[in-house]
Amino acid sequence: MKQLFTRTTSTLPPLRRLLTPFVMGAALMGATLNTQAAEDKLNVYVSFGFYGNTWMEQNRNMMEALAASKDYKDKINLKVQVVGNGDPQRQSQQINAMTEAGADVIVLYPVSPTALNRAIKNACRRGVTVMTWDSTVTESCATNVHADNKLQAEHQAQWIADKLEGKGNILMINGLNGAAASDDRVKAAKALWSKYPGLKVVGEVEGKWSDPVVREEVSKFMAVRSWNDIDMVFAQLGCYPVYALQDEAGIADADKVPCAGSAENAERLALLPADTKVDGASGSYRPMGIDGYTFEVGPAMGAQALKYGVDAKLAGKKLDHDIVMPAKVVTADNAKLCTTADFADLSSGCNTFSPALAPNPETSTAVYSEELPQLNLNASLTGTPEY
Repeated sequence: MKQLFTRTTSTLPPLRRLLTPFVMGAALMGATLNTQAAEDKLNVYVSFGFYGNTWMEQNRNMMEALAASKDYKDKINLKVQVVGNGDPQRQSQQINAMTEAGADVIVLYPVSPTALNRAIKNACRRGVTVMTWDSTVTESCATNVHADNKLQAEHQAQWIADKLEGKGNILMINGLNGAAASDDRVKAAKALWSKYPGLKVVGEVEGKWSDPVVREEVSKFMAVRSWNDIDMVFAQLGCYPVYALQDEAGIADADKVPCAGSAENAERLALLPADTKVDGASGSYRPMGIDGYTFEVGPAMGAQALKYGVDAKLAGKKLDHDIVMPAKVVTADNAKLCTTADFADLSSGCNTFSPALAPNPETSTAVYSEELPQLNLNASLTGTPEY
Protein backbone atom coordinates (compact mmCIF):
# COMPACT_ATOMS: atom_id res chain seq x y z
CA MET A 1 0.00 0.00 0.00
CA LYS A 2 2.90 2.31 0.72
CA GLN A 3 4.28 1.72 -2.75
CA LEU A 4 0.89 2.48 -4.35
CA PHE A 5 0.55 5.75 -2.45
CA THR A 6 4.04 6.85 -3.46
CA ARG A 7 3.48 5.98 -7.10
CA THR A 8 0.24 7.98 -7.24
CA THR A 9 1.72 11.20 -5.90
CA SER A 10 4.91 10.92 -7.89
CA THR A 11 3.04 10.90 -11.21
CA LEU A 12 2.64 14.70 -10.92
CA PRO A 13 5.46 16.75 -12.44
CA PRO A 14 7.49 18.63 -9.80
CA LEU A 15 6.25 22.06 -10.95
CA ARG A 16 2.63 20.93 -10.87
CA ARG A 17 3.11 19.54 -7.37
CA LEU A 18 4.46 22.95 -6.36
CA LEU A 19 1.64 24.95 -7.92
CA THR A 20 -1.29 22.79 -6.87
CA PRO A 21 -1.62 24.23 -3.34
CA PHE A 22 -1.49 27.78 -4.76
CA VAL A 23 -4.10 26.94 -7.40
CA MET A 24 -6.35 25.43 -4.77
CA GLY A 25 -5.83 28.46 -2.59
CA ALA A 26 -6.70 30.80 -5.45
CA ALA A 27 -9.86 28.83 -6.17
CA LEU A 28 -10.88 29.02 -2.54
CA MET A 29 -10.11 32.75 -2.50
CA GLY A 30 -12.22 33.24 -5.64
CA ALA A 31 -15.12 31.38 -4.07
CA THR A 32 -14.75 33.50 -0.94
CA LEU A 33 -14.72 36.71 -2.98
CA ASN A 34 -17.81 35.64 -4.92
CA THR A 35 -19.60 34.83 -1.68
CA GLN A 36 -18.49 38.15 -0.20
CA ALA A 37 -19.72 40.00 -3.31
CA ALA A 38 -23.11 38.33 -2.99
CA GLU A 39 -23.21 39.20 0.71
CA ASP A 40 -22.29 42.81 -0.07
CA LYS A 41 -25.41 43.22 -2.20
CA LEU A 42 -28.43 44.74 -0.53
CA ASN A 43 -31.37 42.42 0.03
CA VAL A 44 -34.31 44.33 -1.45
CA TYR A 45 -37.85 43.03 -1.11
CA VAL A 46 -40.93 44.28 -2.93
CA SER A 47 -44.41 43.64 -1.53
CA PHE A 48 -47.41 44.09 -3.80
CA GLY A 49 -50.40 44.38 -1.49
CA PHE A 50 -52.58 44.58 -4.58
CA TYR A 51 -51.81 42.92 -7.88
CA GLY A 52 -54.31 42.49 -10.65
CA ASN A 53 -53.81 44.86 -13.56
CA THR A 54 -51.37 45.76 -16.30
CA TRP A 55 -50.19 48.81 -14.34
CA MET A 56 -48.95 46.58 -11.54
CA GLU A 57 -47.28 44.21 -13.98
CA GLN A 58 -45.44 47.15 -15.53
CA ASN A 59 -44.37 48.32 -12.08
CA ARG A 60 -42.90 44.90 -11.40
CA ASN A 61 -41.19 44.75 -14.79
CA MET A 62 -39.62 48.17 -14.34
CA MET A 63 -38.31 47.30 -10.88
CA GLU A 64 -36.83 44.06 -12.17
CA ALA A 65 -35.32 45.89 -15.14
CA LEU A 66 -33.73 48.49 -12.87
CA ALA A 67 -32.30 45.74 -10.65
CA ALA A 68 -30.85 44.05 -13.76
CA SER A 69 -29.35 47.24 -15.17
CA LYS A 70 -25.60 47.88 -15.25
CA ASP A 71 -26.04 50.50 -12.54
CA TYR A 72 -27.71 48.18 -10.00
CA LYS A 73 -27.08 44.52 -10.87
CA ASP A 74 -24.01 44.37 -8.63
CA LYS A 75 -25.67 46.31 -5.81
CA ILE A 76 -28.92 44.53 -5.03
CA ASN A 77 -30.64 41.18 -4.81
CA LEU A 78 -34.30 41.81 -5.68
CA LYS A 79 -37.06 39.56 -4.39
CA VAL A 80 -40.68 40.25 -5.32
CA GLN A 81 -43.67 38.94 -3.39
CA VAL A 82 -47.37 39.42 -4.01
CA VAL A 83 -50.29 39.48 -1.58
CA GLY A 84 -52.68 39.98 -4.45
CA ASN A 85 -56.01 40.11 -2.67
CA GLY A 86 -55.64 43.40 -0.82
CA ASP A 87 -55.51 41.82 2.66
CA PRO A 88 -53.69 44.12 5.14
CA GLN A 89 -53.14 41.29 7.63
CA ARG A 90 -51.40 39.15 5.05
CA GLN A 91 -49.27 42.07 3.90
CA SER A 92 -48.26 42.78 7.50
CA GLN A 93 -47.21 39.16 7.89
CA GLN A 94 -45.27 39.43 4.66
CA ILE A 95 -43.40 42.53 5.88
CA ASN A 96 -42.51 40.77 9.14
CA ALA A 97 -41.21 37.76 7.23
CA MET A 98 -39.10 39.98 4.96
CA THR A 99 -37.61 41.67 8.01
CA GLU A 100 -36.75 38.33 9.61
CA ALA A 101 -35.20 37.16 6.33
CA GLY A 102 -32.65 39.98 6.48
CA ALA A 103 -34.16 42.68 4.29
CA ASP A 104 -32.12 45.85 3.88
CA VAL A 105 -34.81 47.68 1.89
CA ILE A 106 -38.54 46.93 1.62
CA VAL A 107 -40.60 48.61 -1.09
CA LEU A 108 -44.36 48.39 -0.61
CA TYR A 109 -47.56 48.97 -2.46
CA PRO A 110 -49.61 49.30 0.74
CA VAL A 111 -53.29 48.35 0.82
CA SER A 112 -53.98 50.42 3.94
CA PRO A 113 -52.58 53.70 5.24
CA THR A 114 -52.59 52.51 8.87
CA ALA A 115 -53.00 48.73 9.17
CA LEU A 116 -49.38 48.02 8.23
CA ASN A 117 -47.84 50.52 10.63
CA ARG A 118 -46.80 48.05 13.34
CA ALA A 119 -45.00 45.79 10.88
CA ILE A 120 -43.35 48.78 9.22
CA LYS A 121 -42.19 50.22 12.55
CA ASN A 122 -40.74 46.85 13.51
CA ALA A 123 -38.81 46.78 10.22
CA CYS A 124 -37.47 50.29 10.78
CA ARG A 125 -36.30 49.37 14.28
CA ARG A 126 -34.33 46.54 12.72
CA GLY A 127 -32.56 48.96 10.39
CA VAL A 128 -34.67 48.33 7.29
CA THR A 129 -35.32 51.21 4.88
CA VAL A 130 -39.06 51.10 4.10
CA MET A 131 -40.46 52.74 0.97
CA THR A 132 -43.98 52.91 -0.45
CA TRP A 133 -45.16 54.08 -3.84
CA ASP A 134 -48.39 55.61 -5.12
CA SER A 135 -50.46 54.66 -2.08
CA THR A 136 -49.20 55.86 1.29
CA VAL A 137 -48.84 54.90 4.97
CA THR A 138 -48.90 57.09 8.06
CA GLU A 139 -45.99 55.45 9.90
CA SER A 140 -43.39 58.21 10.05
CA CYS A 141 -40.32 56.01 9.60
CA ALA A 142 -41.42 55.00 6.08
CA THR A 143 -40.94 57.12 2.97
CA ASN A 144 -43.93 57.55 0.66
CA VAL A 145 -43.19 58.18 -3.02
CA HIS A 146 -46.43 59.40 -4.50
CA ALA A 147 -48.28 62.00 -6.45
CA ASP A 148 -50.36 64.53 -4.57
CA ASN A 149 -53.53 62.48 -5.02
CA LYS A 150 -55.72 65.20 -3.56
CA LEU A 151 -54.31 67.88 -5.86
CA GLN A 152 -54.41 65.57 -8.88
CA ALA A 153 -58.06 64.67 -8.28
CA GLU A 154 -58.97 68.32 -7.75
CA HIS A 155 -57.39 69.21 -11.08
CA GLN A 156 -59.19 66.35 -12.81
CA ALA A 157 -62.49 67.31 -11.18
CA GLN A 158 -62.02 70.97 -12.06
CA TRP A 159 -61.38 70.06 -15.69
CA ILE A 160 -64.72 68.25 -15.72
CA ALA A 161 -66.50 71.18 -14.04
CA ASP A 162 -65.05 73.57 -16.60
CA LYS A 163 -65.91 71.36 -19.57
CA LEU A 164 -69.49 70.95 -18.35
CA GLU A 165 -69.72 74.63 -17.44
CA GLY A 166 -70.78 73.69 -13.91
CA LYS A 167 -73.80 71.61 -14.90
CA GLY A 168 -74.13 67.92 -15.75
CA ASN A 169 -74.28 64.31 -14.62
CA ILE A 170 -71.09 62.48 -13.66
CA LEU A 171 -70.35 58.77 -13.36
CA MET A 172 -67.44 58.02 -11.00
CA ILE A 173 -65.21 54.97 -11.47
CA ASN A 174 -63.25 54.64 -8.26
CA GLY A 175 -60.15 52.57 -7.53
CA LEU A 176 -59.70 50.13 -4.64
CA ASN A 177 -61.81 51.10 -1.65
CA GLY A 178 -59.67 51.43 1.47
CA ALA A 179 -56.45 52.27 -0.37
CA ALA A 180 -55.32 55.81 0.43
CA ALA A 181 -54.65 56.69 -3.22
CA SER A 182 -58.23 55.83 -4.19
CA ASP A 183 -60.03 57.26 -1.16
CA ASP A 184 -58.11 60.55 -1.27
CA ARG A 185 -59.04 61.09 -4.92
CA VAL A 186 -62.73 60.36 -4.33
CA LYS A 187 -62.95 62.76 -1.39
CA ALA A 188 -61.09 65.53 -3.21
CA ALA A 189 -63.23 65.32 -6.35
CA LYS A 190 -66.50 65.36 -4.45
CA ALA A 191 -65.35 68.28 -2.31
CA LEU A 192 -64.56 70.32 -5.41
CA TRP A 193 -67.85 69.49 -7.12
CA SER A 194 -69.75 70.56 -3.99
CA LYS A 195 -69.01 74.12 -5.13
CA TYR A 196 -71.10 73.52 -8.26
CA PRO A 197 -74.78 72.85 -7.44
CA GLY A 198 -75.43 71.93 -11.05
CA LEU A 199 -73.01 69.00 -11.01
CA LYS A 200 -74.42 65.67 -9.86
CA VAL A 201 -72.71 62.35 -9.24
CA VAL A 202 -75.39 60.02 -10.56
CA GLY A 203 -73.44 56.83 -9.95
CA GLU A 204 -70.27 55.33 -8.47
CA VAL A 205 -68.69 51.98 -9.18
CA GLU A 206 -65.62 50.37 -7.62
CA GLY A 207 -63.37 49.62 -10.56
CA LYS A 208 -60.53 48.20 -8.43
CA TRP A 209 -58.06 49.69 -10.92
CA SER A 210 -58.89 46.90 -13.36
CA ASP A 211 -60.33 47.32 -16.85
CA PRO A 212 -62.21 43.98 -16.77
CA VAL A 213 -63.78 44.95 -13.42
CA VAL A 214 -64.63 48.42 -14.75
CA ARG A 215 -66.24 46.91 -17.80
CA GLU A 216 -68.36 44.58 -15.68
CA GLU A 217 -69.42 47.21 -13.15
CA VAL A 218 -70.18 49.92 -15.72
CA SER A 219 -72.16 47.39 -17.79
CA LYS A 220 -74.28 46.64 -14.73
CA PHE A 221 -74.76 50.33 -14.04
CA MET A 222 -75.74 51.13 -17.63
CA ALA A 223 -78.08 48.14 -17.95
CA VAL A 224 -80.96 50.28 -16.65
CA ARG A 225 -79.67 53.62 -17.91
CA SER A 226 -78.81 55.39 -21.13
CA TRP A 227 -75.51 56.97 -22.08
CA ASN A 228 -77.60 60.06 -22.79
CA ASP A 229 -78.04 60.35 -19.02
CA ILE A 230 -74.28 60.75 -18.49
CA ASP A 231 -72.34 63.88 -19.42
CA MET A 232 -68.87 62.93 -18.21
CA VAL A 233 -67.01 60.03 -16.60
CA PHE A 234 -64.47 60.54 -13.82
CA ALA A 235 -62.23 57.47 -13.76
CA GLN A 236 -59.21 56.57 -11.70
CA LEU A 237 -58.73 53.93 -14.38
CA GLY A 238 -61.09 52.60 -17.02
CA CYS A 239 -61.73 55.06 -19.85
CA TYR A 240 -60.88 52.35 -22.37
CA PRO A 241 -63.81 50.08 -21.41
CA VAL A 242 -66.03 53.17 -21.22
CA TYR A 243 -65.24 53.95 -24.88
CA ALA A 244 -65.46 50.29 -25.90
CA LEU A 245 -68.91 49.94 -24.34
CA GLN A 246 -70.08 53.01 -26.23
CA ASP A 247 -68.68 51.52 -29.45
CA GLU A 248 -70.72 48.40 -28.77
CA ALA A 249 -73.79 50.57 -28.19
CA GLY A 250 -73.32 52.04 -31.67
CA ILE A 251 -72.39 55.52 -30.46
CA ALA A 252 -70.28 57.50 -32.94
CA ASP A 253 -66.97 58.92 -31.77
CA ALA A 254 -68.25 62.47 -32.06
CA ASP A 255 -71.16 61.63 -29.74
CA LYS A 256 -69.30 59.61 -27.12
CA VAL A 257 -69.41 60.62 -23.46
CA PRO A 258 -65.88 61.88 -22.67
CA CYS A 259 -63.83 60.37 -19.90
CA ALA A 260 -61.29 61.96 -17.58
CA GLY A 261 -59.01 59.16 -16.48
CA SER A 262 -55.55 57.71 -16.19
CA ALA A 263 -52.75 57.12 -18.67
CA GLU A 264 -53.61 53.80 -20.26
CA ASN A 265 -52.50 53.82 -23.87
CA ALA A 266 -56.00 53.24 -25.25
CA GLU A 267 -57.15 56.36 -23.40
CA ARG A 268 -54.29 58.36 -24.85
CA LEU A 269 -54.83 56.98 -28.35
CA ALA A 270 -58.50 58.00 -28.16
CA LEU A 271 -57.41 61.63 -27.76
CA LEU A 272 -55.73 61.73 -31.17
CA PRO A 273 -57.78 63.01 -34.14
CA ALA A 274 -59.94 60.21 -35.52
CA ASP A 275 -58.23 60.31 -38.92
CA THR A 276 -54.71 59.84 -37.48
CA LYS A 277 -52.92 56.91 -39.10
CA VAL A 278 -51.51 54.69 -36.38
CA ASP A 279 -49.75 51.37 -36.90
CA GLY A 280 -51.81 48.49 -35.52
CA ALA A 281 -54.91 50.49 -34.54
CA SER A 282 -58.15 48.52 -34.68
CA GLY A 283 -61.48 48.06 -32.91
CA SER A 284 -61.81 50.35 -29.91
CA TYR A 285 -58.03 50.63 -29.67
CA ARG A 286 -57.75 53.53 -32.08
CA PRO A 287 -57.76 57.34 -32.40
CA MET A 288 -61.26 58.75 -31.76
CA GLY A 289 -60.81 62.50 -31.43
CA ILE A 290 -62.21 62.45 -27.88
CA ASP A 291 -61.94 65.66 -25.90
CA GLY A 292 -60.73 63.79 -22.83
CA TYR A 293 -58.24 64.05 -20.00
CA THR A 294 -55.51 61.70 -18.77
CA PHE A 295 -53.17 61.96 -15.80
CA GLU A 296 -49.88 60.16 -15.27
CA VAL A 297 -49.33 58.23 -12.08
CA GLY A 298 -47.36 55.49 -13.72
CA PRO A 299 -45.26 52.38 -13.20
CA ALA A 300 -42.09 54.47 -13.32
CA MET A 301 -42.99 55.52 -9.77
CA GLY A 302 -42.38 52.03 -8.37
CA ALA A 303 -38.91 51.97 -9.91
CA GLN A 304 -38.26 55.45 -8.55
CA ALA A 305 -39.18 54.31 -5.03
CA LEU A 306 -36.80 51.38 -5.45
CA LYS A 307 -34.01 53.67 -6.67
CA TYR A 308 -34.51 56.20 -3.88
CA GLY A 309 -34.54 53.51 -1.20
CA VAL A 310 -31.44 51.70 -2.48
CA ASP A 311 -29.47 54.89 -3.07
CA ALA A 312 -30.34 56.17 0.40
CA LYS A 313 -29.38 52.88 2.03
CA LEU A 314 -26.04 52.76 0.24
CA ALA A 315 -25.32 56.37 1.18
CA GLY A 316 -26.50 55.98 4.78
CA LYS A 317 -29.08 58.73 4.35
CA LYS A 318 -32.53 59.12 5.87
CA LEU A 319 -35.24 60.21 3.45
CA ASP A 320 -38.19 62.47 4.19
CA HIS A 321 -41.54 60.90 5.00
CA ASP A 322 -43.04 62.09 1.70
CA ILE A 323 -41.50 62.49 -1.74
CA VAL A 324 -44.19 64.03 -3.91
CA MET A 325 -43.96 63.36 -7.64
CA PRO A 326 -45.60 65.46 -10.36
CA ALA A 327 -48.65 63.98 -12.10
CA LYS A 328 -48.39 65.06 -15.72
CA VAL A 329 -51.65 65.80 -17.54
CA VAL A 330 -52.17 64.93 -21.21
CA THR A 331 -55.24 66.00 -23.17
CA ALA A 332 -56.07 66.20 -26.85
CA ASP A 333 -53.95 69.36 -26.96
CA ASN A 334 -50.63 67.69 -26.15
CA ALA A 335 -50.99 63.98 -26.96
CA LYS A 336 -47.99 62.96 -29.07
CA LEU A 337 -47.12 59.64 -30.70
CA CYS A 338 -43.77 58.02 -29.96
CA THR A 339 -41.74 56.36 -32.69
CA THR A 340 -39.52 53.92 -30.77
CA ALA A 341 -40.39 54.59 -27.11
CA ASP A 342 -36.78 54.19 -26.02
CA PHE A 343 -35.39 56.60 -23.43
CA ALA A 344 -34.28 59.18 -26.01
CA ASP A 345 -37.67 59.14 -27.71
CA LEU A 346 -39.51 59.47 -24.41
CA SER A 347 -37.18 62.30 -23.42
CA SER A 348 -38.34 64.22 -26.50
CA GLY A 349 -41.82 64.54 -25.01
CA CYS A 350 -43.80 61.79 -26.74
CA ASN A 351 -46.47 60.22 -24.55
CA THR A 352 -48.64 57.89 -26.66
CA PHE A 353 -47.78 54.55 -28.25
CA SER A 354 -48.98 52.82 -31.39
CA PRO A 355 -50.60 49.41 -30.81
CA ALA A 356 -47.63 48.02 -32.75
CA LEU A 357 -45.38 49.14 -29.87
CA ALA A 358 -47.89 48.42 -27.10
CA PRO A 359 -50.25 45.60 -28.21
CA ASN A 360 -52.11 45.63 -24.89
CA PRO A 361 -54.51 48.62 -24.79
CA GLU A 362 -54.21 48.68 -20.99
CA THR A 363 -50.49 49.50 -21.18
CA SER A 364 -49.66 52.53 -19.06
CA THR A 365 -47.93 55.30 -20.98
CA ALA A 366 -46.38 56.76 -17.81
CA VAL A 367 -43.08 54.91 -18.10
CA TYR A 368 -40.70 57.86 -18.41
CA SER A 369 -38.59 59.47 -15.70
CA GLU A 370 -35.55 61.57 -16.42
CA GLU A 371 -34.01 59.94 -13.33
CA LEU A 372 -34.26 56.46 -14.87
CA PRO A 373 -32.29 56.36 -18.14
CA GLN A 374 -32.06 52.58 -17.72
CA LEU A 375 -35.77 52.22 -18.45
CA ASN A 376 -38.20 52.69 -21.33
CA LEU A 377 -41.44 51.22 -22.67
CA ASN A 378 -39.84 47.87 -23.44
CA ALA A 379 -38.51 47.65 -19.88
CA SER A 380 -42.06 48.07 -18.60
CA LEU A 381 -43.29 45.27 -20.87
CA THR A 382 -40.46 42.73 -20.60
CA GLY A 383 -38.36 43.55 -17.53
CA THR A 384 -35.30 44.16 -19.74
CA PRO A 385 -33.35 47.39 -19.10
CA GLU A 386 -32.18 49.69 -21.88
CA TYR A 387 -28.64 49.13 -20.62
